[in-house]
Amino acid sequence: MSAAGPRAEPADGAGEGSGTALGLIARNAPLVVLGELIPMAAAVVAMPILAARLGIDRLGVLSLAWVVIGYFSLFDLGVGRATTKLIAARIAAGRRADVPRLVATSLALLFVLGCAGGAVLALLAPWLVDRALQIPAALQPETRSAFYVLALTVPLVVVGSGLRGVLEAERRFATLALLRVALGLISFLGPLLVLPFSGSLLAVVLVLAVGRVVLFLATLASCRHVLVASEPAGGGDEGAVRELLHFGGWLTVSNVVSPLLVLLDRFVVGSIVSVGAVAYYATPLEVVQRAGVVPIAIATVLFPAMAATSLVDGRDARALLSAALRLSLAGIFPILFVLVLWAHEGLDVWLGPAFAHESTAVVRWVALGLLLNALGCAALFALQASGRPDLPAKFHVVELVAYVPLLWWLTASRGVEGAAIAWAARVGLDALLLLAAAVLRFALTPRSVLSLGAATGLGLACLVLAASLEEPAVRLVATLVGPAAYLAVCFTMLFTADERATARGLLRRLG
Repeated sequence: MSAAGPRAEPADGAGEGSGTALGLIARNAPLVVLGELIPMAAAVVAMPILAARLGIDRLGVLSLAWVVIGYFSLFDLGVGRATTKLIAARIAAGRRADVPRLVATSLALLFVLGCAGGAVLALLAPWLVDRALQIPAALQPETRSAFYVLALTVPLVVVGSGLRGVLEAERRFATLALLRVALGLISFLGPLLVLPFSGSLLAVVLVLAVGRVVLFLATLASCRHVLVASEPAGGGDEGAVRELLHFGGWLTVSNVVSPLLVLLDRFVVGSIVSVGAVAYYATPLEVVQRAGVVPIAIATVLFPAMAATSLVDGRDARALLSAALRLSLAGIFPILFVLVLWAHEGLDVWLGPAFAHESTAVVRWVALGLLLNALGCAALFALQASGRPDLPAKFHVVELVAYVPLLWWLTASRGVEGAAIAWAARVGLDALLLLAAAVLRFALTPRSVLSLGAATGLGLACLVLAASLEEPAVRLVATLVGPAAYLAVCFTMLFTADERATARGLLRRLG
């Protein structure tokens, strides 16, 4: 192994048209998807056991703990994503020798930011537990202690974002998938290890914290080829600090506001309804949102190529974005369609009649939002890769102003279903704003925009229709026919000739 690390695919992205993009996605996106599907399977197994053994209130607090640690990763100030972009750009420019110093600078900066984030969470813990959330008095002491433990893990989470940025830039998606699987297993199966010995929330969170430490060490070892080539202490790159913070500045706004947009609903439900209602809302939401891994996987795979091609050839960048939009829409629809069709029965079998009654509407509204979010995800990554992270950040600030009162009103009037409606409306607005900005920036043709809009409208109509079907026999037929018919429409109406040829070649190899 050389100092530059293991052999990776060329990151320059030059000449990567839509057909090549499909091949790149076919080789790597399944690895990213696998990194989400296995944790989802672990969640399906773990959630009923956790609900039965911990009780609804403790499960609700545990759901909040999961999202709190995710939200405090915002203290990376966008440096993790900036690391991916800058490494990909340096490799494309033939400056691989500069990468070790860039990585060393990035990780040092992230460590300082992570310590600050952990300190803030520790200071906020008493207020969150005692006043902000409707946590039963009997649970408050162990919840407060659990939040202190989570605060200790924040630096590891923040530094880990930089390490993952290195792996993404080098297109080491198999390693990333393994690490993602490990995180999911720790998050969902780790608590099960505690249940035979203790039902304490603190014990569960301690297991999660230990798992985070182990995962961080594994990620660090995966990047050892870069770290051992770094210069000694004092050899950091001041120019890299400015570059990272300049690119990450607007990402910081997104990293503050976007997770707040994503996670605020849990806290509003916990404050207005009850902490038990958080379980009815967040548990199915966490699993259904895993369908979003399809567009995330596609965008993650193409992000390094987009970052490189935006410096070289605007036409290639436009082709990559167009491919990402089309493939994201086609890839996520079959999953959402089946989830909407069988939401009630699936929840009943998985978590019981109470969850089926309370959460079916949540699943269906979230599915509508996720279909639109598939387009927004591709547009978001493209704007960031092309050097315009300010646009998503500005959109997120506008959305926050509109979302908070809407979420509060709908949750107060319609409970967890109202929170899901507000979530879908916010995600839909976000997708439309991001897509409009990407269309203008990359000069997508009117024909491609119209065909994409028609396919999206058809997908939304099919999801609404699926929610209205009641007879099991009809839904069974729809399960078999609906996804195949929609994919056939996409193949004919959306895919380019190059993509159709690439798809046929891939199918022949699979056959």
